Amino acid sequence: MDKPLEELSFENAIAELEALVSKMETGRLSLDELVSGFERGRKLAGFCRSKLDQFERKITLLSKDDGSNGVWQDFVPESASAMENSRSISASQENIPF
Repeated sequence: MDKPLEELSFENAIAELEALVSKMETGRLSLDELVSGFERGRKLAGFCRSKLDQFERKITLLSKDDGSNGVWQDFVPESASAMENSRSISASQENIPF
């Protein structure tokens, strides 16, 4: 049984995706196995894309702030609804680099 995505590291998810693609490329899988593999592959790819987006935002934040503008805090990824809410910030907060 496949591990839940939230239990995978980025590296483990990529490795599983690569193994899945290799297995599918052999042409020795049944149609059911191919469809199941495709579904898992889409989930793994989405998970990896999401992780990369989070890493990119974190790197962008860290590279824009030299630490002199405030207190360093741990990066907490935003949910989709939180990102929507962040678009409605007040004018006094517009100098925040994210």
